[in-house]
Amino acid sequence: MDSETKMCGKTTREPGRGVRAIARTMGVELRKHSPYTLLGTLSGVVFMTVLVVGDVPASWSQALFWGLHPVHVLLSALVTASMLRLHRPAGLWLTVAVGYVGSIGIATLSDCVIPYVGEVLLGLPSRGIHLGFIDIHGQLAEGSTFTT
Repeated sequence: MDSETKMCGKTTREPGRGVRAIARTMGVELRKHSPYTLLGTLSGVVFMTVLVVGDVPASWSQALFWGLHPVHVLLSALVTASMLRLHRPAGLWLTVAVGYVGSIGIATLSDCVIPYVGEVLLGLPSRGIHLGFIDIHGQLAEGSTFTT
């Protein structure tokens, strides 16, 4: 059974959608987008260096974080959902679900679960799962930690 696959805007015919075809598609996408990832990473390092060297007040950093973080989450969801639509016809609900899980789900793993597992493996004191979106002790959106 043949299927059509879009890679970087080009439609190609491939037999089936086996693991090799998917791996090839992912490899092409990663190669094409790695310069943008590198640029984003370097600009973040430069931006943070300016904040640290410039001795910017913590209140500015906090305001920048709470202002720009929702934009980052939205763009992450948008790009994740766009990649789905680029490579596979999908309805609205599947697109929304993939965008949500692709940004919120992955962020929860990288920001909450993986650091907690690292703290447990290292035996660190006061370890806890960070859930920044929950209001605890009247600190809405200030970031909270559940300790174990």
